[in-house]
Amino acid sequence: PSGSTLRRNAREIAQAAERAADLAEQILTFSRETGGEQRAVTLAPLVKEIMMFMQSGLPSSIAWRQHFEIADEQIHSDPSRIHQIVMNLCMNAAQAMEGVGTLEIGLVALPTSALPELSEPPHPASRYARLWVRDTGPGIPQELVPRIFEPFFTTKKDKGGTGMGLANVQRIVRELGGAVSVTTEEGEGARFDVYLPLLERHQHVGKAQLGGPELRLGSETILLVDDERTIVDLLTRILSDLGYRVASAETGPRAIEIFERRADDIDVLLVDLLMPEMNGLDVIHKVRAIRDDLPVILCSGQPMADQKLRRRGVQAPAVVLHKPFSVAALSEALREVLDG
Repeated sequence: PSGSTLRRNAREIAQAAERAADLAEQILTFSRETGGEQRAVTLAPLVKEIMMFMQSGLPSSIAWRQHFEIADEQIHSDPSRIHQIVMNLCMNAAQAMEGVGTLEIGLVALPTSALPELSEPPHPASRYARLWVRDTGPGIPQELVPRIFEPFFTTKKDKGGTGMGLANVQRIVRELGGAVSVTTEEGEGARFDVYLPLLERHQHVGKAQLGGPELRLGSETILLVDDERTIVDLLTRILSDLGYRVASAETGPRAIEIFERRADDIDVLLVDLLMPEMNGLDVIHKVRAIRDDLPVILCSGQPMADQKLRRRGVQAPAVVLHKPFSVAALSEALREVLDG
């Protein structure tokens, strides 16, 4: 019931699961050679999650302070780009302090009228996010300030510096339509300010809440293939709750055996991409050789899975379901291939 303790607890669990899914997506995206999809990103929770990552990897002798005045403001970006901005600025600050000092991260919203004079103003917008990272290190000599964003320029060659951290920050910020500036005095530390255009309120994209749109149901038979037993068990319960009948296999060869016996009975193949013995694309190839019109859904956390599907010549009905995915996304993908 609305207002009950159980409902509040369930909402907290759902929100924690969403944060975990976002975090998994950020890790996957950050490890890729290419960026992820540009979309509306809620900035404050993302920056806080990155802070938690950085705190666990930097010396405990660094004290962290945060100053957040925005909660649900969004920008148009790939989350991995924000990760790179914050990570590079924090690493730079930690190195400047040589592992001892105070590192502050702040995030506020500014109207256009409050923007300072910048050498490279950001793209026009009515409001901006100002993200800053400030350290209590020795500061940057004034004669070096004009060069700090140059690729390969570094004052830390003897400590393994590459000179690419701040250059990457500036490149990413420019690509996002923003601007970056530095304020520093010798002996007083340094502060980097990043200005990013905020999306207008009507452009915000929220996540589904508890009690949101009804899930799309079905009654067909699904051949589910995943090498992790816990995933098979979980998806079997979910699919059964959605009304489907499920035949499952934990290896590609076992899935082929099942399909050879029940080719006319199976309505859709739901298969993971990365598995030992036989990957998901190979399973699709084998079952499509038996029934070329079988609808297929390929589950993957890899960014290029769609292209791999096309390169293998897999024709519709076929879609990629990107991990991590929600039950709603799963139900939509099933109806897309089954009804389309």
